[in-house]
Amino acid sequence: MFLGSMKVDSFRNLNTAELQFDSGFNIFFGNNGQGKTNLLEAIYVLANTKSFRTHHLRECVRYQKDRFWIHGNVEKKSLRRSLLLSWQAGDRELRVNEKTESILGYLGNLDALVISFDQLPIVRGAPEQRRRFLDRGIAQLKKTYLYSLAEFHHVLQQRNHLLVHIRDGSAPVSDLEVWEPIYADRALFVSAERERYVEELNRTLHQVRFSSDALLLRYVRSAKELEPSAFREALASIRGKEIHRGRSLKGPHRDDVEILIDERPIQSFGSGGQQRSAVFSLLLSATHLYFVENKEYPILLIDDVDAELDIERLQGLLDRLGGQRQAFLSTAKENVLGSIDYGKKWEVRAGSLVQLS
Repeated sequence: MFLGSMKVDSFRNLNTAELQFDSGFNIFFGNNGQGKTNLLEAIYVLANTKSFRTHHLRECVRYQKDRFWIHGNVEKKSLRRSLLLSWQAGDRELRVNEKTESILGYLGNLDALVISFDQLPIVRGAPEQRRRFLDRGIAQLKKTYLYSLAEFHHVLQQRNHLLVHIRDGSAPVSDLEVWEPIYADRALFVSAERERYVEELNRTLHQVRFSSDALLLRYVRSAKELEPSAFREALASIRGKEIHRGRSLKGPHRDDVEILIDERPIQSFGSGGQQRSAVFSLLLSATHLYFVENKEYPILLIDDVDAELDIERLQGLLDRLGGQRQAFLSTAKENVLGSIDYGKKWEVRAGSLVQLS
């Protein structure tokens, strides 16, 4: 997979720019606040239709502008496509080869994975962060998973609304009987897909791990029942509690992933360095699974590649990436810039770019 070029207009602080990329490393150098991360974010948005920094694309629009657009030329499995994403006043337009596409028709034409210490919540944060990591990884392997995940969240929302109405006396308890088989089916499917993905990550972690620490993932279901009938019985046993709280208490929305280091929870027993290394290991494992499935790597976006990494670990990461995939790196350190003698380099100043090599 290869992003050959990109044009961007009115995205964050970036001035209108057109860039031609190298098939290996592309390095953005500059002081903090100049726009390095904004360039990586623009590539991520072009690929995924969403940002890794905010839930609201309106925050990506340049000050005093009302619209941004990003265009890219992509080569995937010897097929070339042009992609265009524009956003204005809450409306997002997606085009492939100048033809308007649905989000599911658009996704998958360019796959990008970001590696950033901003992703430490995968290890340190709430269960939602780890569930989101799994869902992104599965979706890059199976586009149809997005349908199933959306269906589950729709059914979950409807069931929660009904539980509130039952609690308030505006709906009978018997109305739940209509939703239980649907809810059980969707919930068990999502949990099973996530559990399967965790098993695949575990099989690859030893190949790509970023340190010598022994990492292990364990998917923790909020519902232990694996069959629909048993799951529905479990729901019936907590019906009173769910009605009292007005929300569903069993299902993949309450599942978690334990991350163990030397068989102990990394959140409690892992050092800061071990937690950062674990994030890199998990993300590199996800890229490896993508390669196994697609016979090519996604493009990698590595923000502040030198942040909190010593030069030995940094060089190990670069050696692992070299020659295997296209990567976009940002750094504020000249010694890191000088240590990379291949690819293309740009200096970023106040949203403008100057090519260095």
